[in-house]
Amino acid sequence: MEVLSRLVELSTIHPRLLWDDLIAATVAVLGQNNAPPPFRLELAVEGLPAFDDDRLLLAILPDDVSPEYVARLRRTYEASRLVEMAAIAIAGLAIFHAAHREIRDIALRGSRADYLVGEAGQLLEVGGRSRGHEQLCDSSVGCSSGSTAMGAARPLCEVPLQPAVLAQ
Repeated sequence: MEVLSRLVELSTIHPRLLWDDLIAATVAVLGQNNAPPPFRLELAVEGLPAFDDDRLLLAILPDDVSPEYVARLRRTYEASRLVEMAAIAIAGLAIFHAAHREIRDIALRGSRADYLVGEAGQLLEVGGRSRGHEQLCDSSVGCSSGSTAMGAARPLCEVPLQPAVLAQ
């Protein structure tokens, strides 16, 4: 299933979180190879009964993201931090489009997760790596080797971010 998604939608679909830096970091990471938008990411979706397909193709538009803001963000954060922030934004898009869930809050320290998702407060762990196709997330909410996790112990999605060339 292919979905056209705008990064600025994150503040609407997950209104309880702040997204400005995460959105700009996503543009920095996905735009690092000077590929023109929309940025395309194919996510493998597994173990999610409500999702009829085994793939989610996100075509991500970076509308309303200032190139100057992205440049300042690149000068402020290390590449690994930008990847982690981009992974959170991609997780937000994937969770919404695949499972129609909202990231609602930060998880309690010691819960082995970063965020609470949906009304039931499912746990979501999102992490980023700055090397190749390494694992970008682990979770009891469902994803690994990528950007997000929702649901079962099996992965929900894989997001192949390769941010090794961020410095300019």
